[in-house]
Amino acid sequence: IALVLFILAAHKIADASERGRGGTLRLMYWQAPTVVNPHLSVGTKDLSASRIVYEPLASFDKDGNLVPFLAAEIPTLLNGGVAADGRSVTWKLKNNIKWADGTPFTAADVKFTFNYASNPQVGSTTRATYEVVERVEVVDDHTVTVHFKNVNPAWSLPFVGVNGMIIPKHIFEPFNGPNAQEAKANLFAVGTGPYRVAEFKEEDILFIGDDV
Repeated sequence: IALVLFILAAHKIADASERGRGGTLRLMYWQAPTVVNPHLSVGTKDLSASRIVYEPLASFDKDGNLVPFLAAEIPTLLNGGVAADGRSVTWKLKNNIKWADGTPFTAADVKFTFNYASNPQVGSTTRATYEVVERVEVVDDHTVTVHFKNVNPAWSLPFVGVNGMIIPKHIFEPFNGPNAQEAKANLFAVGTGPYRVAEFKEEDILFIGDDV
């Protein structure tokens, strides 16, 4: 099996307005990705490439602790984020986060990600993660409540980790259906992370960074 080189152009950004600019990062994998949409991923190689561009609300560190990414804080019983009845969790989102094209990130993107991932016409590979969710409520631009179908002690799974990456509503909404595979953004991802896709060669080299 041949090694594949991903060339990822980016740098650590100073603030949200600078996301998707500069630098070079090179990663070696055994296989190249075929898609850079985490909800259409068919394997770890695709999730790894997607995670460089997209972010979840939170993820787990090496010790199993939740760490916020797009979330402003981790919900708990004490701060009121986790409902006492175990049927909902409320996430507060960071302010001033933008997608790499400059569009503001809001709670509407979180709700849309649920709608997209749970839509059977999309055929999302992350759909099972969201089967426990009844609905996602946008409280305001920076607050979202996830309502579960039943009491759910595993409230921290939806929108968390590699299956919880948030995708932009303004880009994917026209492809929330049987045409999901046709979205250009499946290859040219526009995320909230510090990297952006500049060029994609299927099963060859993935360039992420400034426009080339």
